[in-house]
Amino acid sequence: LRWADQVIEDDVNEALRLMKMSKVSLEDTLQDDNPKVDPITAVYTAIRDWADVQHTVSVSYDRAVALLVSKGHSREVLDACLDEYASLDVWLLDGERNITFVDV
Repeated sequence: LRWADQVIEDDVNEALRLMKMSKVSLEDTLQDDNPKVDPITAVYTAIRDWADVQHTVSVSYDRAVALLVSKGHSREVLDACLDEYASLDVWLLDGERNITFVDV
């Protein structure tokens, strides 16, 4: 959460993302036993799970590409995920787009 007296564009974007995800969540609950996850969330989950299993807070960009391409995700979805979660301060990206989780 960002505690400020003014709303900025990032606040609106995050609110829209949260509304979209809540609608997806409701639709999944009402429809079937196979919940749908948007690709960006699936990529985040895959990276987080891999880092947890490896007991690390850092994931190289090359490792993330290899991990996600093998799961059928594109590099474009990975890049969108990296940017989105970096803007949310979930992880930091260095100049080579290597990932370091902020909160472990």
